[in-house]
Amino acid sequence: MKDRAATIFPYVVAAALPLAGLVLAAAWALEKRFSDAGLVAASSLLGALAWSILLGA
Repeated sequence: MKDRAATIFPYVVAAALPLAGLVLAAAWALEKRFSDAGLVAASSLLGALAWSILLGA
């Protein structure tokens, strides 16, 4: 269970804090982890959409 939580944590952070997720995606892209960077960027965009719906903007 700890391994699963450690694996999913960056994606949860990206969804909850979209700007931090984009920074994390950029850092992973610089490390040539493009598939992970794409998933984090997608999570970040999904989080930004959720925040905009939640705040009604």
